[in-house]
Amino acid sequence: MLFEHLIEVKATRLEQEKDQYDVGIRKLEEANVTIDRLHEELEKLGPELEAKGVAVEAGMLVLEREAKDVEETQRAVGAEAILVAE
Repeated sequence: MLFEHLIEVKATRLEQEKDQYDVGIRKLEEANVTIDRLHEELEKLGPELEAKGVAVEAGMLVLEREAKDVEETQRAVGAEAILVAE
């Protein structure tokens, strides 16, 4: 009687552990599918992201040049203001 009960308890426990492993494996498979899909999307977006990066760099160069022009204009205006004030 006790031995049969112990076998039943062990069988139940093993079944629960097997179910947990099955759930874990299913979740890992789902995660792999998601990772593969995201990887494909990233590969498709790669050239677009590269092009946008180049455009941003070009924009930054334009901004730097314009900032220098503004700085020179401010200096010139400041110098003229001093002359006018005298």
